[in-house]
Amino acid sequence: VLFGGASGKDILRDGSDNSEVWELKLPKLGNEMHVSHTNNKNQGQSDPQMRELLDATSWEWRKLYDDLCGDAHQTGSVMTNDSLMPIISTRDSGLSKVERLCLGRCHIGLKTSKDTALLMFGFTRTGNKPLTTNGLIAFDLRTNQFFRPNIGPRSPLPLPRYTTVAEVLDDTGWIVVHGGYSVQAGGQCVGDHQVLDLAPALNR
Repeated sequence: VLFGGASGKDILRDGSDNSEVWELKLPKLGNEMHVSHTNNKNQGQSDPQMRELLDATSWEWRKLYDDLCGDAHQTGSVMTNDSLMPIISTRDSGLSKVERLCLGRCHIGLKTSKDTALLMFGFTRTGNKPLTTNGLIAFDLRTNQFFRPNIGPRSPLPLPRYTTVAEVLDDTGWIVVHGGYSVQAGGQCVGDHQVLDLAPALNR
């Protein structure tokens, strides 16, 4: 699944934001596809199943959502505790302006479970007015629908940023975010660490 991005020769300085969502449908190989990891024994040898996948001619792109960025910069880019709401409707009308920016340029995309992708942060130059966002939105890979993660209304929210790095820690259920740049901080580097707890009920 491909989420958004931007056009232009310089991703930060020109071009247009894009928040289309596309799916690349891979061919079926008879059995459920399984790509084995190489080891010292077969290193350098081609995986027959992977070779079959690469040689197949039935790959197909399918658009799931049209471009949703629009005029997101005109109504703000920062998520606040007041803007946290429960599950949203599907298709394009369900996304807030903040959430649309999470599909544009310089966002973070993480697969947090077998069927869920999480899109966080991002940057826009729409209307030649740069902004960064601290928004996040989730995507159900089974139903191809967006939904809002249930973030507590009293949870502290991180500073908007872009070109940050993030990692899902499978053994703890945490997402760790580090650094980035923030327009709201004068374009300066943000040197903090942020943790999003995916299972706060465990009270770890």
